Amino acid sequence: MLLNEKNSRLTLCGELALLVAVIINSFSVVLMLYSGSGISAISSVPFAFSEAFPKLTLGTWTYIFQGLLIASLMYMRKKFIASYMFSFVVGFVFSQFLDLFELYINMLPQAFSWRVLYFVVSYILICIG
Repeated sequence: MLLNEKNSRLTLCGELALLVAVIINSFSVVLMLYSGSGISAISSVPFAFSEAFPKLTLGTWTYIFQGLLIASLMYMRKKFIASYMFSFVVGFVFSQFLDLFELYINMLPQAFSWRVLYFVVSYILICIG
């Protein structure tokens, strides 16, 4: 019984770490965009779509793109893997935080020196996340 409690605690800590990583990465992507220095590779396609079709937010395009990636992976493997469905949840949470951080990022100053700092911080945070 003690072993089950320990495994449960480890699972909870792992899920909490995943949530923290998703929050850090979504903030980093938005901060990198705000710095004017570009965007991470995985977010470049959804960003391009959000610029071309602005009726949908970056977060929405990110969720659609990640969903298509996961669906295509299952299609290519010709096998449904239930654990991949959790990726949809993680992608949705990531997308929601992207949109949330985009709402408030404009409160930060935009001077060149600040933008350099935003780039450095976002790069470090993406590495950590």
